Amino acid sequence: MIDDIGYVKAGLNKKKIIILILLYVLLWYFNYCTPLIFDDYVYSFSFSERSMLVPLPETANRVESVTDIFVSQWNHYFSWGGRTVAHTLVQLFLWQGKLLFNIANAACFIFLLLEISWIINRGKMNFRFSEQDVLYVFGLLWFFSIGLGDVFVWLTLACNYLWTTVILLGFLLIYINHFFNGTVIIKNKALIIGFGLLAGWTNENIICFVILVLTFYLFNLHKSRGLSQKERSLLYGLAGLCAGYLMLMLAPGNYVRFIRETNAGVLLSGAAMLQRNLVAIVKILALRCILYVYVFKNLIVLNRCRLEETEKKTLSLALAFTFLSFCSLVIMVFSPEFRFRSSFPGLIFLIIAVGLVRNIVCTSKQSLLNTNRNSFYATLQKLTTAYICLTLIGSIYVYSLQHQQTQAVLAEIEKEKNNPTGNTLVVKERPYRLNDYRFFNAITGFHLVFPYSIMADAEHWINKDVALYYGIKSIRTEEKEDVWR
Repeated sequence: MIDDIGYVKAGLNKKKIIILILLYVLLWYFNYCTPLIFDDYVYSFSFSERSMLVPLPETANRVESVTDIFVSQWNHYFSWGGRTVAHTLVQLFLWQGKLLFNIANAACFIFLLLEISWIINRGKMNFRFSEQDVLYVFGLLWFFSIGLGDVFVWLTLACNYLWTTVILLGFLLIYINHFFNGTVIIKNKALIIGFGLLAGWTNENIICFVILVLTFYLFNLHKSRGLSQKERSLLYGLAGLCAGYLMLMLAPGNYVRFIRETNAGVLLSGAAMLQRNLVAIVKILALRCILYVYVFKNLIVLNRCRLEETEKKTLSLALAFTFLSFCSLVIMVFSPEFRFRSSFPGLIFLIIAVGLVRNIVCTSKQSLLNTNRNSFYATLQKLTTAYICLTLIGSIYVYSLQHQQTQAVLAEIEKEKNNPTGNTLVVKERPYRLNDYRFFNAITGFHLVFPYSIMADAEHWINKDVALYYGIKSIRTEEKEDVWR
């Protein structure tokens, strides 16, 4: 990867180790301060053939073995959804405990930063990039994400988006390495099919376009010179990817969930759905427009320049990742439910495209849009850096308050468990003035996950599930604490 000075030849030095450790500790702290939230309580129990919109039955069993996870995911696949890979991870972590998840999830985020760096470094999986580049990628993620807290601290959603994106990028590194270096990392057919199966069974709105891009790449390769015996394993990997995607999309539970949520009024349809989704995509594109403008303008300029073969390949890869990023957003317009967190994989692909373009810009010195020589971009970069630093400090403070309030609630629950009164436990869920969620979310850069699982109605499904999880009769918040009003 290229920094502002030039190619960094050093490997893993002290500065890189310190930066990675500091980022790891920061991410671990955010995870440590975040309690179990909503779906986490549900997936702590073995899933039965029911809707998640109703309370768990009192006979529900906690997940306590691999067999429990298998049975649970079998039921989940046929009655609620096809994200088997993600939710297997969810139930594995909930079984083993939140402490393990905090450690593993922070490591997963660091690995994501490394994968992005390796792809931008043309598939070379080493540490020949600068510590500034790692911070650069992290800064882009922090600044341009919408609701990053959902994706990197909420256990269920982290497994749904962060972990699955890491699996997908790991699979793509096999093809990117071959694209630049002509080497096939995994030659074993069964292994690459299995990896492809896992990667395809991850994300609904981007895998279909990944399949299209990889098919185009292998078809052109076969047409130009044919595939060697070793390279045919890439076809097996693609076949595994297709199979995994079919398993994800054709799960009977997808249809069952759609019907249940439509009947319950959770999902919109028709014109109302399209209007809501179009508003969502406009907001996302408005936030990320500067990244798209940077990529597209440089792609146009660089396409007119004389580039070396490696730079031409880098340009093609940047175009492919831009295509994947944009298409993963557009297809969500037709989705029954478009949450901002669904745009996370698309942002990762866009950041990779920016890094690839920046790579060429810094080496070729031919682009008219070199941000290092543009005073506007230099000023914008300083302002962005200041914003990131301030919101990181704000996040540390707010997450510490969240941890305090969680401990206060857990203390009340523990007291009720040890000395049961037989009454409904009434808790003040926000004793540390986190009641103004919008304000505190803003000072974190809008990365504070919505942490309030308990409602004022003791009969609400989540209240019933929380009570079952902790082994108490029932629980609710004070009436004035109901944040859903």
